[in-house]
Amino acid sequence: LLELGVLVLVARAGSETFRRFGVNPLVGEIAFGFLMAVALGLMGLHLDKHVLEIFSELGILFMLFLIGL
Repeated sequence: LLELGVLVLVARAGSETFRRFGVNPLVGEIAFGFLMAVALGLMGLHLDKHVLEIFSELGILFMLFLIGL
């Protein structure tokens, strides 16, 4: 759960950073989330494939709610 909290905070920081540069905040969340996942992988912290699938499906679901579908 700690890793999930860190990923959420990093994604939020990415959205704020990209918003200040005039870019869509969603792009910042995706970019920073990807970079954080790569960094966690390089540090040897790997999540189970099943857990990653659940998180990715939840992320898509939340994104669809945010854009109004």
